[in-house]
Amino acid sequence: MEFMKCEGLGNDFVVVDALDAPCEMDTALARRLCDRRRGIGADGVLLITAGRAAPFAMTVFNADGSRPEVCGNGLRCVARYLRDFRADVPPRFTIETDAGPREVEDHGAEISVQMGPARDGGVHTARWAGGAATGRRIDVGNPHFVLFGDFGEADARRDGPDLERHADFPGGVNVSFATQEAPDRFRLFVWERGCGLTSACGTGACATAAAAWLEDRAAPTATLQLVLPGGSLFIAEGAAGLVMRGPARVVFSGVWRRDSAPSLRGGGLRGGGLGGGP
Repeated sequence: MEFMKCEGLGNDFVVVDALDAPCEMDTALARRLCDRRRGIGADGVLLITAGRAAPFAMTVFNADGSRPEVCGNGLRCVARYLRDFRADVPPRFTIETDAGPREVEDHGAEISVQMGPARDGGVHTARWAGGAATGRRIDVGNPHFVLFGDFGEADARRDGPDLERHADFPGGVNVSFATQEAPDRFRLFVWERGCGLTSACGTGACATAAAAWLEDRAAPTATLQLVLPGGSLFIAEGAAGLVMRGPARVVFSGVWRRDSAPSLRGGGLRGGGLGGGP
């Protein structure tokens, strides 16, 4: 199975192009691929197939094999791959996800994604044996719990696992730990459902921006900078909802052999490679 390794602000993915040939991706295989010692190593797997109402569809598998509805950094990575390695893909196109269609646009070094509207679930306090946390429930196609305060990475590592699996969030939740540094800038650590602490989370950045606007922490017309461990994402409010913009790049290509370690090769794809594009 040929694959691409892609990353968006350090949030890394195994990208598998199944447009021309089917791929039997499942929980067990996704976990093997994402294993950083015995596999390729990644935060998740992105499977590209043909969409029903759009040219392309993206299915996401987390590192633990679970299936989130959508992934913001993943959308940018899939868009980057399709633009670079598939012929005749226009600068602006639509990718179907389990959370609905998302329009993406290539701006060169960056990709923007129309993430749609955020749904406000209100302020909530979650309590567990080790403590309590008050935050805002936000749904941007997948569920988030956004906390504002003076947070560091240690806070996310300590409280993230308890909140992710808290009984108040059936099915689990992504947890954003946000610190406001300026009127339009927030430092952010995200404990992702099924992945743990990652270098960046696109939907977490979107949920945090939406919560900041709802709570009057930022001007509603402001483009917000979300500073994550891997770099910055920029979130704005568009006519159809949230717009996320940030970088994505292809790192390397390789071949996964199911009964052995992956055999990597650099220098681009040969013989048409993934999808047979340029």
